Amino acid sequence: MLRMYGFDGGTPTHRAYRAITKAAPEILRTGGERLDLTALPRWTEYRAPRPARGDAWYDLLWTDPADREADEFDDGRGRTAELLRRRAVAPAGHLPMPPVIPVETRLAGATPVTLDGMSVGHVTLLGGPERALEVLRRRRRLAVKGDRSTDIYDWDAWGRNAVAVISGLTMPKEW
Repeated sequence: MLRMYGFDGGTPTHRAYRAITKAAPEILRTGGERLDLTALPRWTEYRAPRPARGDAWYDLLWTDPADREADEFDDGRGRTAELLRRRAVAPAGHLPMPPVIPVETRLAGATPVTLDGMSVGHVTLLGGPERALEVLRRRRRLAVKGDRSTDIYDWDAWGRNAVAVISGLTMPKEW
C-alpha cells in the first residue's frame, strides 16, 4: 500500500498523491499486505534537518503495515514523519522535485486581460484604455513570474516519473 503523509513545513502532498494516482491507480497497492511504501515529504523550512533538494523532495521508505495507524500520533509538527523513520524497514529511495512549467507557457494558458470591471475613472487614471491594458498585462506577468504556489509545477509529468521510480523499486526480502 502506498502511503503519503504531509505536515506543515514539508513539500506538498495533495497534488503529489493525486498525480501518482492519476498516472497509475494500481500503484497504490505497492507492497501489498507485507509492506507499505511510505512517501515522506522533505522539509522546506530554513535549516531543516532533512531539507528538500531538487533530487529529493520526498523520501521513500518501506514500512511495516502496523504503521498504517500512525495518523493518530501526528501532532502537526512532523511527529508522524519521525515515527515512521524510526520504524522503517528499509530506505527505498527518493522522488525528485516536479518540473516547473515555463512562465511563457503559464502566461499563454491564462485568461486574456480585459478592462471589464474597471471604472472609467480608474482607466483614465492609468492613462486610457491602451495604457491600462499594458499596465494590467505587466502586473499579470509579474504575478505569474513570482508565483510560488503548487500550480507552477507540472504534476502530471511528475506523477508519471514517480510511477516509473516506484515501479522500479525492489521490495526487501526480509525485515
